[in-house]
Amino acid sequence: MVAPTKGRKPLNILMCEIVYTAIVFNEYKKKSARETIIDFIQKSLTFKEGLQKGILFTDFIEEVKSNNMEHPVYNYKMTEQDIRQIEKDRDEIMKQVARVADPDERSEKTSTGFSDRAYKQIWRMCQAYEEYCIETKQPGPLPLNIVKNLPPHIKK
Repeated sequence: MVAPTKGRKPLNILMCEIVYTAIVFNEYKKKSARETIIDFIQKSLTFKEGLQKGILFTDFIEEVKSNNMEHPVYNYKMTEQDIRQIEKDRDEIMKQVARVADPDERSEKTSTGFSDRAYKQIWRMCQAYEEYCIETKQPGPLPLNIVKNLPPHIKK
C-alpha cells in the first residue's frame, strides 16, 4: 500500500472514500443500508467500472504520467517506484473486488437466503474510510455512522 507520506491518502482509502460517497449519495433512495449497498454493487458504475475494471486507478496513473509525474491534488512529484506501487495496489484491489459475491447468490447460512459477503466487503470499505477520517480528524459528517454504531468489542 502506498504510505500516507506528505499528506497523501493511501490509495485504498481514496477508493474507500469514492465508494462511501457513492453509497451516501444513493442512500436516500433505499430503506436500509443493506439495500443501498446491494443496489450499489448491482447498479453503480463506480463499482462495476471503477473498481472491478480498475478504471479509477488507471485514470489516476495516466493523469500523473501526463502531468510530468506530478499529481495536482497531491502537489508533488511521484517517482516511477510510486507508480509501480500504485499499479500493484490497483491489481490487489481489483482482485479483492473480484471476490465480492453476487448479492443474489444463494446461501444456506443466512435467514434471507442470500449471501452476506458482498454486503460485508463494501461495509468494511465504508468502515475503513470512517476510521481514517476519525484518526486524521477530517472535517465533515460521516452519515453512515458505521464506526459510531459498532459494538464496543469490535471498535479499534
